[in-house]
Amino acid sequence: MIFRLLKEGIKIFVDAVKILKNENGSPAEKGEAILKLVAISLSTVIGIWTEGLINQTGIPEPWSIMLASMISATAMSGILYLLNRFDIFNVQKDLRRQRILEILTQMNQEVEEETDQILQSILNQPGCWHNI
Repeated sequence: MIFRLLKEGIKIFVDAVKILKNENGSPAEKGEAILKLVAISLSTVIGIWTEGLINQTGIPEPWSIMLASMISATAMSGILYLLNRFDIFNVQKDLRRQRILEILTQMNQEVEEETDQILQSILNQPGCWHNI
């Protein structure tokens, strides 16, 4: 069990370094990614710890592993849900704002194009004042 915990700790460190070296992400995105990575790893540690406790209760091996996996998955899902809900680094808020701006810009372009088409069709009609 201790070996698995050490292995998980090393994995957290390596993944965190990879995220920090990524030049494409903002500091907020990096912070959120590392926080989620730590949360996932924490739930894995909880799963390992839970499996050890369940084995002490005398539940046979395949059932104890399944039960520990279900508890670990539930813990991980709950932690990630809460992290997304709290949006500590405002990454979700910024992504939503950016997406809204993209949609509004696209809508504005479409309105301008349609307005130009309508004006051109009006100006190109026979009897229009500019044709006289």
